Amino acid sequence: MKKRKIAFIVLISLILTACGQSVAVEETKEKEKFKESKEEIKTEASSKTVEHIQEVDLERRAEQKLELLTTSKKVPLASTAALEEKQKEGAPTTDYSTTEHEQTYEITVAEANLRKGPSTKHEKVFSLFYDTKVEASQKANLGDSDWYYISAKGKEGWISSSIVEEFEPTKQSELKVIVDAPLINQMPLLPRGCEVTSLAMLLQFAGVSVDKMTLAEEVIRVPFEENGLRGNPYNGFVGNMYTFDEPGLGVYHGPIAELGKKYLSSIVDLTGQSFDAVINQLNAGKPVWVINNTTFSHLSNGYWETWNTSNGEIQITYKEHSVLVTGYDDQYIYFNDPLAMIKNRKVSREDFIAGWEQIGSQAISYN
Repeated sequence: MKKRKIAFIVLISLILTACGQSVAVEETKEKEKFKESKEEIKTEASSKTVEHIQEVDLERRAEQKLELLTTSKKVPLASTAALEEKQKEGAPTTDYSTTEHEQTYEITVAEANLRKGPSTKHEKVFSLFYDTKVEASQKANLGDSDWYYISAKGKEGWISSSIVEEFEPTKQSELKVIVDAPLINQMPLLPRGCEVTSLAMLLQFAGVSVDKMTLAEEVIRVPFEENGLRGNPYNGFVGNMYTFDEPGLGVYHGPIAELGKKYLSSIVDLTGQSFDAVINQLNAGKPVWVINNTTFSHLSNGYWETWNTSNGEIQITYKEHSVLVTGYDDQYIYFNDPLAMIKNRKVSREDFIAGWEQIGSQAISYN
């Protein structure tokens, strides 16, 4: 009888142990399923978070590009692609007629698209670059714009009349001077840093080893707005130079000349003099830092606004832009553009001087 009781107790223990193990196994399986489910949810949430961040980043980039193309004073001339994207909706137009049109043109933007038909809705054939000479044979009028059928570099296609100008060869004897100054890119580190970048080009040409970022750190700064008053570019760099996410404008000749003298004692401020002073420096083989605007021509009143500063009211434009003048002839002014990244870019002499005079005839060079 006693042995039967012992056997019964052992049997009950074995059954309970087995049940316990079974329960433990089931609990383990449930925990693993819960963990896997949790990981799936976490992964899905993480994926959605990444997608959200990417969407936000794309929106931010789009907003920055829009600012560059519209309100910003630093409007890049990198290509016509951004502008063309806005015009690509719908099918390519076939409603146009052509006429014979023989003329030599040259490209006036950094990169231009040659297309199969006379609109941006047509497929791109080839890219042509700044100052490339092209031969036109036909002209198409689309009502609000003209397109030319041209040939260049073994390619043929259509190009908008808005990004070319008639080629007028300059006689060699009329070419006065071209200074071989370095070209420095202000982007992407200094979206609003054309003034210090142009100063870096000037100083480096003069033999001074200093970079744009050092000059950006050392230039005098003033707040974009303080106590209800806007900053004054005559006093220092207004606002943020490093990003379009915060407000900013630029800086005028005074603080730039002061900064330049820290590195080169012979810096001379030519501001207020006629453009002959710039020509004289070029004749002496020295480039000239200037303030102009992104159109390099006289700006209409719509591009200007009045700022109330601690020194009183001043007129400013967000299209303000600084370049380094490197040469001239009887038709053009040549300059290194730190934004468009074009060396010895040329603009009509009359237009360039008009834009330069409108913003105060600001110029800096050295003796």
